[in-house]
Amino acid sequence: MRVAKQTTIVVLALVCALLTVRLIVLLFAARPDNSSLSFILNISDVLVWPLAWLDATQPQFGARFERGTLLMVVLGILGLRFVHKMR
Repeated sequence: MRVAKQTTIVVLALVCALLTVRLIVLLFAARPDNSSLSFILNISDVLVWPLAWLDATQPQFGARFERGTLLMVVLGILGLRFVHKMR
């Protein structure tokens, strides 16, 4: 049980870190044709796809604030707290 809990915490922390990087990259209008940024955006697209409707009115290019990404980060942090408090 302890190993499963630690693994879950590490995975959730990595997902939160990836989504936070995505949020910051999009806020600063980084160029999506950069290969490393393109990799980050493509990997994290899968994670924010269920909440894409929140950002339907966002511009395709330029600086943007994705509410769906922020919501997923908050849910990830809440999940981390929940898993950490489990016995």
